[in-house]
Amino acid sequence: MPYGADIVLPPCSMVVSPVQWAVLALLAILVFAPKLLPPLARLAGRSLGGWLRAALGLPALQRPTAPRAEIADEPPTVQVIRPSRREHTLRAGSRSALADRAPDRRPIPLWPIAAVVSLAVAVLLWMVLHTR
Repeated sequence: MPYGADIVLPPCSMVVSPVQWAVLALLAILVFAPKLLPPLARLAGRSLGGWLRAALGLPALQRPTAPRAEIADEPPTVQVIRPSRREHTLRAGSRSALADRAPDRRPIPLWPIAAVVSLAVAVLLWMVLHTR
């Protein structure tokens, strides 16, 4: 048996029914890809609604179409105005600002945060999956 298989296989061997696999897949999506939940919920709702309508003998729903906009002769022009950098107000009769410009901040290193989160996840997984 490969290294680490004894940690992963026993909890997965307890999943025997399709419902349990579906719950496990939903938990995996919830943990690793939460932005996929709204599209998947819409897809499940539409398919369940279509199945219920077909089972009850009701006609399928027609999605409303948006009214078409009239085509103009010339497309509208758009002017993009870039935001100007905020400057400090000058005192009356002065040529310098009240406060000096703030120095640009260095970006925060993310590797310590990622290391702490990874360590916490590893400890929690070990506690959950470790056989006693």
